[in-house]
Amino acid sequence: MFRTRRTFSTFVFPVIILAITGSFSFSQEIRDQKEAERIYRLSLEQSKNNKLFFDEMSRCRQLNREQKYDLAIVSCKRSIVLSEKLPANQILERQSGYIQVGLAFLRKKQPKEALTYFEKGLAIGRAILEEADVDTGEIYFLIGQAYHIDNDTECASVFYDRAERSIRSHLKTWAKMGRN
Repeated sequence: MFRTRRTFSTFVFPVIILAITGSFSFSQEIRDQKEAERIYRLSLEQSKNNKLFFDEMSRCRQLNREQKYDLAIVSCKRSIVLSEKLPANQILERQSGYIQVGLAFLRKKQPKEALTYFEKGLAIGRAILEEADVDTGEIYFLIGQAYHIDNDTECASVFYDRAERSIRSHLKTWAKMGRN
């Protein structure tokens, strides 16, 4: 009888332990499945937001190329709103809407409005762009153009100089990388 109990307890305890750990494992699987579904839904939403943003940004750029600046401004502003729904790491996408609106205002000879958008784009880009970056240099150049159109040649000259320094620094960095 003692031997039977021992066999019974030897058999029952592992089964109970397996049942308990199995239930933990099962509940973990349910949590993992729910997390996987959440991530999948999020990726679908991000995919949709990306498509909406890039379609609108494409429209915005096309309207700027076609010199339909009033329509471009509306479209580019819409792309700015859509860019806010993109993941936080899509900084350059967020920045591009502001630069495109600024370009449309600049081409319409409205430099003060252009400056507002160029400066906002520059501020957004600072999160990942360095001073010695071509993109930074291009924005400085655009800011310089806006000041130039506004007949503020002193400020224009300052930003043209910044643009040149930024782009030259970038080129020096690339030249050094090529030698290594």
